[in-house]
Amino acid sequence: MKLKSAIAVGLLLCLLASCDREPTRFTVSGNITDTLATLPGSMVYLIGADGPIDSTVVVKGAFTFKGDIDKTKQLVAMLRFPDRDKYDDRYLVSFVPDAERISIDLDYPATVTGSPLTDAILNYRESVMNLFYEHETDIGSLSLNGQIDKADSIFQAQTRKIDELSRETYLANTDNVLGKQALTVLFNDLDTAELEALLAQGGEFIRNDEELKAMLKAKKNALVTDSGTEIFE
Repeated sequence: MKLKSAIAVGLLLCLLASCDREPTRFTVSGNITDTLATLPGSMVYLIGADGPIDSTVVVKGAFTFKGDIDKTKQLVAMLRFPDRDKYDDRYLVSFVPDAERISIDLDYPATVTGSPLTDAILNYRESVMNLFYEHETDIGSLSLNGQIDKADSIFQAQTRKIDELSRETYLANTDNVLGKQALTVLFNDLDTAELEALLAQGGEFIRNDEELKAMLKAKKNALVTDSGTEIFE
């Protein structure tokens, strides 16, 4: 009896432990009903930063992908059909593989559900665009009337709003791809010291990101070129 009780307790503890663990794999359940998906040679591709990761055919309007959950990456699901033009922006969508179950509808316009970070990225981009175009008409009118200083003042105020939003977004997402995107926007306006300070607050994948390192190096080199003095290697 004691042995059976010990086994039962052990099994219960294992079960509880497995319930506490976060899922490590994602499953994309996709659908597309367009007739292009049924043409001979048509495939849906899962694409990462370095190219295709996986591919599958559409069966009865459905397709599936599986992989490792990773909040630091953005993937693309795309229908590739015969003679597809490389500039065709239909039947593709980007998403962050940050949840156990993600749904994708590739019918135009494509949508993603079930990925919190994908939603957050879309909201951030929309907010940036709204701020950018908030006073576009006013800036254009002032510029046409020769009031360049006033137009520039409004533009600088818009830029500050975008930078404030981007800084806030980055500091709340230093461990994921949204944070990287927000930090990339800040590269346009902050000096190298500010950028280095923000990079130091990022997660390991931010601090070691080769793209961000290259952008920082380019900004430093631009300062050297402008000043005519070689300060940085």
